[in-house]
Amino acid sequence: MSGQDGGDNPLGVASPGQRALFTFLGHALLGPFYSGFAVLAMMILARPLKLDALVPQGLPNAGEAAINTFIWAAIPAALAGLALAAVVWRRGGYPWIAAAAAGGIAFMLAAITMPLPAELALTPLTMLAAVIAIAVRSSLVGGGIIMQQQ
Repeated sequence: MSGQDGGDNPLGVASPGQRALFTFLGHALLGPFYSGFAVLAMMILARPLKLDALVPQGLPNAGEAAINTFIWAAIPAALAGLALAAVVWRRGGYPWIAAAAAGGIAFMLAAITMPLPAELALTPLTMLAAVIAIAVRSSLVGGGIIMQQQ
């Protein structure tokens, strides 16, 4: 059975190139969004949860910090998406540990080339980047863009 375009791809089945493209776009767009949202939530909830001591002094208001995070996170998220898109092209998906590794490594490479303020702790932020990459992978699997892999 052929698709409407006359090709060999039946309707509803994405090609490896399409999966790779949407993996890159998913990481490049959802990664910064989730990062900005996480910063916004943490800064808003820090005071009610009595975690003010963990928030570095001199940061802008929560909204400005979230927007700055979204902008800064675009480069490491795109880097992770590029690496994972190559894996998706070959295998159709990737395990969660690959997402975590790509997110953490891309964050550290970006932190080296585009330094962050000295008062920010890089180890927890690297872990947050890895968790966000896993969340993006979960979104891609849930959306049927990539295949579930162990």
